Amino acid sequence: MQLCDLTPGEAPWNVEVVMRYRISIAVLAMFFSVSLAYRVSAASDPSPSAPSALQAEEGSWTHAPEVPPAIKRTDPRLVVVHWEAKESKMELTPGMVYETYWTIEGTVPGPLLRVREGDTVEIHLKNSPANSHPHNIDFHFVAGPGGGAGPLTVMPGQEAVLRVKATMAGFYMYHCAASESIPTHIANGMYGFVLVDPANGLPDVDHEWYVVQSEFYAEQRTAGHLTFSFQKGLAERPDYVFWNGRFGALAGNNALHANPGERIRLYVGNAGPNLVSSFHVIGAMFESVYREGDLISPPAHGIQTTLVPSGGSTVVEFTPQVPGAYLLVDHSIFRIMKGAVGQIMVGGGAQNADKAKEFYDPILTQQSAMGGHDMKGAAPEPPPLEGTERPARSEAVSARSTSGTVTIPYNASVQSQEKDHYYSPGSITVPKGGAVTWNNKDMMGHELVFDTVDLGSGTFNPGSKWSHTFAAPGKYPYHCKPHPWMKGVIVVSDSAQPLVANAAEPDPQPQSSDAPAAPLAPASATLRLLPHGSMPTHIRVREGGTVTVVNADNQKHEVMFDSWSWDFRYVDPGLILQPGEKWTHTFTTTGTIAYRCRRHPWMKGTVEIK
Repeated sequence: MQLCDLTPGEAPWNVEVVMRYRISIAVLAMFFSVSLAYRVSAASDPSPSAPSALQAEEGSWTHAPEVPPAIKRTDPRLVVVHWEAKESKMELTPGMVYETYWTIEGTVPGPLLRVREGDTVEIHLKNSPANSHPHNIDFHFVAGPGGGAGPLTVMPGQEAVLRVKATMAGFYMYHCAASESIPTHIANGMYGFVLVDPANGLPDVDHEWYVVQSEFYAEQRTAGHLTFSFQKGLAERPDYVFWNGRFGALAGNNALHANPGERIRLYVGNAGPNLVSSFHVIGAMFESVYREGDLISPPAHGIQTTLVPSGGSTVVEFTPQVPGAYLLVDHSIFRIMKGAVGQIMVGGGAQNADKAKEFYDPILTQQSAMGGHDMKGAAPEPPPLEGTERPARSEAVSARSTSGTVTIPYNASVQSQEKDHYYSPGSITVPKGGAVTWNNKDMMGHELVFDTVDLGSGTFNPGSKWSHTFAAPGKYPYHCKPHPWMKGVIVVSDSAQPLVANAAEPDPQPQSSDAPAAPLAPASATLRLLPHGSMPTHIRVREGGTVTVVNADNQKHEVMFDSWSWDFRYVDPGLILQPGEKWTHTFTTTGTIAYRCRRHPWMKGTVEIK
């Protein structure tokens, strides 16, 4: 059999050449055919894991405290999620509206998404066009740079899509990680959790609830309106510590409900952004604890309190046997005074009460005994807030009283221009021989020092009182030693009729010649440009004083002043500061000058020349 035809006179070795040529052509044809087929396949399915082969379904998610149903399927799916970042407002406590309440899907915490180990998750994130800031999401369950925050970064009105795989079971946090200030976005409420069920699922329970602890750092700009305080966040000094994003979210009418003998599973997250939680349920021991959200290892048993790190989680299970109120607390226990209290109300009739005696049987009690955590189903009182306990000035001292009360309100230590912010009232009149009592309703200790007499209160803590009887007529200006801007005055009258401070009384300083002069503004000050903004946002120097602007950021800034003492409105080339550079200027004209960075307009503040 001939492999190819030979022409007359053709050398036999040409047979091998022809064969090699034809084989090469065939191999190349096969290569290009396979390559073309791969390219067509890749074009129709951009994911390297080929999720188009998976059955697609809408993601199952709920708002706190609800938990999506357990996943009973055994096959992986393509789970599609559509979420929107929304900047809104929320009444954190009665009468106090937080103006920078930033959310995923309109709630704090954000939704709880439930998927199965092995699922592919397709996240569609939209930034509402009504927003003012860029947003994204860093998912802690994502194995990839930034947890997906980079590809999901969107400006107002934009949308981004990211496809990832849930490779490991657990209870994972997610949060906004916008580069303008990650701590600010978390502190304002942009966080939530993802529950990745093990492939074999979790044991069934009677109740599953989703609870998240977080802190709020606030300052009151106008009455009843709060905004985020970066300085308090930096100092890790929260005003509030809440369950599920606001006061009373898990108490009173919002309490959780169960019956004796029902097994409860709590998915507990700690969004921080600063504090570590010592999670405890008063009246219960945890039968199972999946520490730090670990759903792979066997759970621990017989745990009373479990630590939940900032940015972490835990999953606990317990079975109450006795009817009553079970309180969810952070056992760093002073935090209950800042709002960290939730309730699980366990009901039950006479039959349950008889059975409960096996576990809990009060044999002898006293009628006058306090309830000991029993809040009778009512919500706890909100944290004390400025203005909630202030009497009207006309009621501050009775016209027939020989004594007076001065309240140090909540947040009094924060500097403010509001009347009666530091003391309520800031000026009070009592008769000779009358006593004045200071009631500390602030969250900080204070120490009063009098300016014209050798008199001081010593330190008295939040909730404490201090009193003094004034025997001699006169005006007694005073201030707080650790917070010297907190100034007030006591007027002791020699008249028979006690006097009441009125609107004509100056506040917080008397106008008499014996009042101490206002402190002189400093001769120099330093303004630092940081990644999250400028600090401080308001600085004071005396006339002829100097201000040094230091670029402590890792990028350059271009500072603009709204008004210059030499009437130049726009920035001087000398104020384009590279990282590490600084610039000093002497201000010779009194007034207040606003400044901002032209490249980063949220970096702004004022310089006051006195």
